[in-house]
Amino acid sequence: WAAWEKHCFPVQEGGLGVCFFPDSAMAFACKSWWRLRKRVSIWAVYMHRKYIKDTHPSITMMDRLPASWRRLLAVRDFTELRIRWCLGKGLVDFLYDIWCGDLSLAQELGVSNPPHSLVVEFFTSQGWNVPLLREWVPEFVVQRIISIHFSPDQDDAMVWVPSPNGDFSVASAWEEIRQKWNVFF
Repeated sequence: WAAWEKHCFPVQEGGLGVCFFPDSAMAFACKSWWRLRKRVSIWAVYMHRKYIKDTHPSITMMDRLPASWRRLLAVRDFTELRIRWCLGKGLVDFLYDIWCGDLSLAQELGVSNPPHSLVVEFFTSQGWNVPLLREWVPEFVVQRIISIHFSPDQDDAMVWVPSPNGDFSVASAWEEIRQKWNVFF
């Protein structure tokens, strides 16, 4: 006999080709977080109004958590690290959303409890507001930011990094979550 989780791998990795249920459940929870961030459903709008209110989803905290919110919190950090923003109108959080690197500026700079601000507040019709940027972030970050193109006439685009086309899929989330066996032939 062997533990079930030792057989839950693709056939190419020596498994039975069956998904381990906790990994699948986590992948579907990631999908819920993705939909919450995109605000693509009545449920997402409700969750924003009820639980997130005027804070950023990645820092929202509350007391008595309902089961649905606990499930989302369990995948929040994992999912957020795999979401990137392509700038359009700049309606993404300047410090908490990941739009100019592999971490949010708050994480990269070690800022705790930063003020809420949107990226759009840092550019004008002529381009980036460099003096304002210099008030907020170090010069090396300013140089990285001013190289980023934005399109104020388009919506910001949320991108799922593990997917080749940038769209979220449960399969790509599962691939990120699951344990992988090294197979040598």
